[in-house]
Amino acid sequence: TSFNVPPSGICFVPSGGSIDGGDWSAHYEQTKPYDDESTLPEDMLFSFHTQNYTTKQMFVKAYRYFKSIGFPSLPKTFWTNSHFARVWSRDMICNPPAALDMRDGMDFRVKACAQLGMPDFELAHSLMAQVYYQYLYRQQPLLFREPASSSVSEAIANVFAHLSTNPHYLYSQKLVNSSHLDIKDSLIINRLYKEALENFAKLPFDIVADEWRYEQFEGKIPPGKINDRWWELRTKYEGVRAPQPYNSSNVDALMHSAISQVHSPATRGLISYVVQFQILKAMCPPETVLSEGCILSEDTTEKLRETMMKGSSITWLKALELITGKAELDPTPLLEYFEPLADWLRNTNEIDQTILGWDGDGTLFTAEEIPKPRTGMDGGSGILSEDRVAFPGGVCANGQECLLDSHCNGTICVCNEGLFTLELGSTVNCVPGNPADSGFGDGKGGLVIGLFSSETTSHPEPEPTTTTKAPTTSAKSAAPFFFTASSIIIGITVYLLH
Repeated sequence: TSFNVPPSGICFVPSGGSIDGGDWSAHYEQTKPYDDESTLPEDMLFSFHTQNYTTKQMFVKAYRYFKSIGFPSLPKTFWTNSHFARVWSRDMICNPPAALDMRDGMDFRVKACAQLGMPDFELAHSLMAQVYYQYLYRQQPLLFREPASSSVSEAIANVFAHLSTNPHYLYSQKLVNSSHLDIKDSLIINRLYKEALENFAKLPFDIVADEWRYEQFEGKIPPGKINDRWWELRTKYEGVRAPQPYNSSNVDALMHSAISQVHSPATRGLISYVVQFQILKAMCPPETVLSEGCILSEDTTEKLRETMMKGSSITWLKALELITGKAELDPTPLLEYFEPLADWLRNTNEIDQTILGWDGDGTLFTAEEIPKPRTGMDGGSGILSEDRVAFPGGVCANGQECLLDSHCNGTICVCNEGLFTLELGSTVNCVPGNPADSGFGDGKGGLVIGLFSSETTSHPEPEPTTTTKAPTTSAKSAAPFFFTASSIIIGITVYLLH
């Protein structure tokens, strides 16, 4: 049996794990270099909970970080006018989170629906960097109260998001313990590999989008060849093809928001990605290993602050020159950042005799030649359909998997041993403690839960909700339910960067 994936040739777009083929991170778990996983996100979340953090306190922590490296104080209105978490009492558009300049020179805000955790801790530092950019150029004439370029602004924000997860910084803030200071090489390579799948693999698409768009604007693409040219460019730069024979009269490019919705050059994302590593390299001490990050100081951010004060009165190349000393894009820091991963890939590909590139003859893999995933994940376990699962109180007589701390007694899903069954209307929940002991009891073994008007009403009180302790007899729990990604058999070897 042959699979429609060649070891050296053009693979079809969905094999990357996303509809546009730009984000390959869906394959991380099955292809990650090492089994080791960092516990940094879990340990940070634990610290947030044990120290009673709120989402606002994550922004306060970011603010104090910026103050410590030479940035000025923000107006008090920043804290009173900003929204750091979802406000359920009003309509609120959560995405995208944003830093807002109200254009009066004093009112600067953040709008975010942040939650406690490492991702939004990074977001807090990213948004604070954008706020400070706006605040520092506030003295400029209104025409110049913009970043030198959206790419520069995004790059600066990404630099501080990256530095916010530096273990030495987190340790100094008492968010992780000292065990995270000794970073294992395997953890660094895994992290870089995941970043490459998420971000680095997208860069060729930015080139495709703009080259195709400008060829179309300039009339270089003959009528009837618009779709053909789109897939020619995607094959040339990305090594992907359409998932099925396409119709030349269609315009598949319009499925991408970068083409149909975002009316600005897509390459600004590529530029931003390259520039962020140039800025990181310029601000970190010379001996810094870029993949590990660094601790900044007031001196190292001086040029950055001076550049931010100029707003859009200078070009983005001039801004880049003021910060880094070079008025040109330089991918060297980016390559330095990914050097540990690149070295590992070179060694592993040589050992495995991996075929690189997509200029082969397109010969397909056979079933015996399919490379095995490098992790112990079992492919093909699939995701159970809705009719194959049941919740507490639900029918499981036909072999459904019982979820949420329940098991099947042969007929319905009942709570596991040691849990209480809480029935609210038609909903059944399994809870660890007896709610009747928490002040809701009616004195008869039931609960009194309802909504009551402050005025006298003729409606009768609701019937108390009953709680029962799950029986202690040995009822075997159902097998744990695991949501795993469907097996995606790919023949272009395990390492998807090539």
